[in-house]
Amino acid sequence: MKKHITILGVCVLFITLSLSGCEIFEEEKNYITVNISAYCGVLLYNNQGEQIFSKFASYVPVYIEMVKAGGERLRFDREANAIGKVEIVSGSFNLYKEQGIEVIAHAQGGFEDFFEYQAGFAFLSWAEVDAAADFGGTYSWHPNVYIIMRNSTG
Repeated sequence: MKKHITILGVCVLFITLSLSGCEIFEEEKNYITVNISAYCGVLLYNNQGEQIFSKFASYVPVYIEMVKAGGERLRFDREANAIGKVEIVSGSFNLYKEQGIEVIAHAQGGFEDFFEYQAGFAFLSWAEVDAAADFGGTYSWHPNVYIIMRNSTG
């Protein structure tokens, strides 16, 4: 009996050692990395819906969100400069099949008698990313989002 256990132990040891040199298979990536650099601006419109070019939404606090497939998100709190522009914000997501990415910008409060009328918005679809990059690859997206503020008077 002791002889059988010894032989069995040697066989198990031999099998273990012979299989330990197997190649490690590299996992195939099933996503595309999307690098985002989003520009945001704050535009002023009068109550007739015409853009006002003689005045800028200066120093309006805004927040910008990058949202992947309605879940994972990045949030940035910024402030428009003297001419209504916000510094570029950057982020990155691993995008899986059939997912999309949204960039949404909102004003936090008003400017003089102007208040947010329409949030800034951009959407990147899976189809666009898939057509431009392979799994395991990288795609760069540079959306422009504009917050529209309107006044109630003139």
